[in-house]
Order: sequence, then C-alpha cells, then structure tokens
Amino acid sequence: MKSDDEAMKNDVRTARKRFGEMAVQKGYCTHKDVEKALEIQRALAESEQPPQMLGLIMLQEAMLDNTQFIDLLVDLDSVVHDKNQ
Repeated sequence: MKSDDEAMKNDVRTARKRFGEMAVQKGYCTHKDVEKALEIQRALAESEQPPQMLGLIMLQEAMLDNTQFIDLLVDLDSVVHDKNQ
C-alpha cells in the first residue's frame, strides 16, 4: 500500500506530464514548445537553481498567456481532485 506522501508525489509527477499534454490538446502551444520548456526546466535543475514549474517556464517564455495558464491550472486541479475522490 502506498503512503499518502508517495501518492501525492505520483500525483505531482502526473500533473507535470499532463500540463504539457493538456496545453497541446487545447491548442495553446505545440509539442515543440513543451519540449523547449522541458529542456529549460532540465537546464535549471542541472545548474542547481530552485525547481521551476513547467507552466511558469511556458508563461515566462510567452508560450502561454495568463488566461491559458490559469485555465490549465484549473483543469489540472480538477483532474487531481477527481482522482483522489
């Protein structure tokens, strides 16, 4: 049986993956944009900088606008909470 902490970590990993997928599905960006954002995220991690959410990177790089970013966060929140109920 998984602990609550392990389950939450899995939810976070799933949410990260889903964020990029959902952004592409909604037509907010391309697969290439998501790949570029993931490359930036990896580079930041390798340079020992604090972790940064994929969505924030995409927002800062103008791959998403504020409305799209919020829409995706709301959708992800409902996916995670529906799964846990």
